[in-house]
Amino acid sequence: MLYTVSRAISSSNGFTPVAVREFTTLSHDVVKVVLSRSTTRAGDFKVGQFVYLNVPTISKLQWHAFTIASSPRTSPDTLTILLKSLGDWTEDLVNYSEDCKKNKVLPTMYMDGYYGASLELYDEYSTVCLVGGGIGVTPLFSVLEDIVAKLQQGQPLHQKVFFVFTFRELSLLEEIHPLLMQVKELDPQQLHFSLHFNLTRAPTNDQLDQPIDHERLAGNPHVSATCYDTSVTSKIPKPFTEPLRSRTGKVAMYTVVFFFTFLFWILVRYGSKIQAENENLWPLQNFMEIALVILVAMLGVYTFTYAEDKMKTESAGYLGSLTPGGMQPYASDAHTLRDLVAEYIVEVGHRPNMKEIMRKVYIGHKHFVSTHPDAGNSTVGVFISGPETLKRATESAISDIGANHFDVHEEEFEL
Repeated sequence: MLYTVSRAISSSNGFTPVAVREFTTLSHDVVKVVLSRSTTRAGDFKVGQFVYLNVPTISKLQWHAFTIASSPRTSPDTLTILLKSLGDWTEDLVNYSEDCKKNKVLPTMYMDGYYGASLELYDEYSTVCLVGGGIGVTPLFSVLEDIVAKLQQGQPLHQKVFFVFTFRELSLLEEIHPLLMQVKELDPQQLHFSLHFNLTRAPTNDQLDQPIDHERLAGNPHVSATCYDTSVTSKIPKPFTEPLRSRTGKVAMYTVVFFFTFLFWILVRYGSKIQAENENLWPLQNFMEIALVILVAMLGVYTFTYAEDKMKTESAGYLGSLTPGGMQPYASDAHTLRDLVAEYIVEVGHRPNMKEIMRKVYIGHKHFVSTHPDAGNSTVGVFISGPETLKRATESAISDIGANHFDVHEEEFEL
């Protein structure tokens, strides 16, 4: 019964498409999606959580999980997802992005969330080490963005932050360039932030000389769409809201649904049994009882979510605001991707030496703790998200130093 109710709540997100602010191809296999979310509590998410996306133009049945790459502090009404073509569905999504650009339409998408444990516990550590690889770095982008957002809001930083990022796509470095500029502006002496970047695949000169899209990075995407793709549905997209987010609403829903489901089961079980001597009909009787109970439970949940949706007055309109929130103002002296590689001292052509990097992290941690005795947890909080090879290399480096000096957290999709 609990599973049925949970799935019914989740599936109710498939009734209304979510408003899309930006749908951009960053490179030949990386796509950025900015989705609108409610400014009420029902639209809030936590750093490190993930959502499921459904694009009916590609498949009406497939839902795929993606970690949110932005912080809820950065923009009160959007969330950002970065994804890479790693399979048939994501490859189709990249192609769909190009089709939408060509046809000047925004995609029709559905979203289900929020899921997963929060990474907000990073705040408990005096030293935080973020280790990310490739597109798997997205939850760490949200953590770094959250730290910077708190600083911009005037909160003091009592942490040492190491950001280790290994990648093959220069578009990812370009995407976080505004965030990294904020880091440099807030910590010009590099007392609190330390960056270690590795570009594992040597780029061509044409790739390095590609100009930076400053206008898009400043929060002005090249959106020429005038409507949504209505080939699947004509429903007006709205900002995402998590169904039955309030505790009061959930308690009321569970109480009513369980009461009426139990009452209906009693009536079916003892009031209208199949009267026959043929015992072969009893499996059918049991099947009908179970099916009807599940149906009543689902109808109860859908009734509550429908009533809740009707009570909400917020709507994005047909397109909503097409300019996503972000870290502004934005200005940069870098003009090409080559400039970014030089500015952030990116090591090119090899993977990071995690043993050397983690030794630097540990030495930096000891120095920081000695000068900031009230900073927090005496261990280093290590957050890893990326390929298994990167995780194993990091864990091996930590083992050589002493695992008792580190708390390691790895990204997991937990329902």
